Amino acid sequence: MRLFIAIPLAEETKEKLFHIGQHLRETSIEKASFTRAENFHMTLAFLGETERVDDLKQCMNQIQSESFLMNSGKLGSFQRQGGDICFFNVKKNTKLIELHAQLTDQLRHNGFSVEKRTFQPHFTLARKVIWKHSGVVLYDEYEDGFTIDVHKISLMKSERIQGKLIYTEIYDKKLL
Repeated sequence: MRLFIAIPLAEETKEKLFHIGQHLRETSIEKASFTRAENFHMTLAFLGETERVDDLKQCMNQIQSESFLMNSGKLGSFQRQGGDICFFNVKKNTKLIELHAQLTDQLRHNGFSVEKRTFQPHFTLARKVIWKHSGVVLYDEYEDGFTIDVHKISLMKSERIQGKLIYTEIYDKKLL
């Protein structure tokens, strides 16, 4: 199974992110593969192909983090050959950084390979982006942002079904 651990989002937050993506489609992006509303989440750890579901559940159960709020930030992009990744980030959040650190420590301790690059929390709006103009145009309506309630983390399965990328929650860990 292709697995990752993520922060799931409320439907209201998913809709806000979807509308930001639609605004970019209309104003700034020539061509891209846009994230479908139901697929929005924040990845904490990508695990790739593994069948070690019980080990992953144990790692998640070791997390001692209180639920918290995080605030959305601004648009940005990761430059990639073949098209950029357009994202919406969150403002710096100590509790989010601590949650990520706890999780990656548990995963590494249990033999999982976890990326070592700096954690850049974000929501992917579109992949393989070709811009109409150079650079990202900020979506000012959300400049002051919105608040996201983080009360659990989820073990997610990623699969293609009839050509669509589908994410399915297979386990969750409630935060304190």
